[in-house]
Amino acid sequence: FIFARTLTGYGVFSVMVVTNTYIAEFAPAQSRGKLQGLVAMVGFTAPLLVAILSWATAPVVPGAWRYILYFSGVGVLPLCLALVFIKESPRWLVGKGRVAEAEAIMSELCRRDVKLAHLAGRAGEAMSLREVLKFLSGGGYRKRFFSQLALYGLGIPALFNILIWPPILLDAEVGLEPGLRISAWLALFIPLGCLLPAYLSDSLGRRHCLTLMLLLAGG
Repeated sequence: FIFARTLTGYGVFSVMVVTNTYIAEFAPAQSRGKLQGLVAMVGFTAPLLVAILSWATAPVVPGAWRYILYFSGVGVLPLCLALVFIKESPRWLVGKGRVAEAEAIMSELCRRDVKLAHLAGRAGEAMSLREVLKFLSGGGYRKRFFSQLALYGLGIPALFNILIWPPILLDAEVGLEPGLRISAWLALFIPLGCLLPAYLSDSLGRRHCLTLMLLLAGG
């Protein structure tokens, strides 16, 4: 169970990273934050749905946790839709020298003829992880890189401690059914938390929006 749960965690959060990269490569800079926030909101409705399902089934159905796990497996079905409808990133295609494919995708999206051959030489070669870390930790990126690393290194463990412990503490204090009900209400604020920066980051700025969100989380 722990091994399978570990694989699920790697898969879910790897999808989040790739999704943000995909949106960043497709979306205009002026609306990138909004689109990423809206997609995150859709993704983080999952804790809310699972909390409601747990609240509705766990107190009355013996072994309900098994059915909840089975229900979680339904998430693999959209993979088929992704393989059919999602286009490859034109930026990635250009970087791999597949300019014609990139032009075809951009022409379809923009509904006009798009030429990208002049960008092929600018893509450069892919950097290794060591080269990326050296680049980010040197020059003008050093302060931003290490400040972001510190924020996420401290903030994310704190966040997941908050998410994991309330159901356990509530169960001990108020019982299973009330604890699950309260957890469901708490889970409502996860997608709402994604929606708020979606409408602030493009107007307020990434840095100020990040600071505001961290202050709200810390509060």
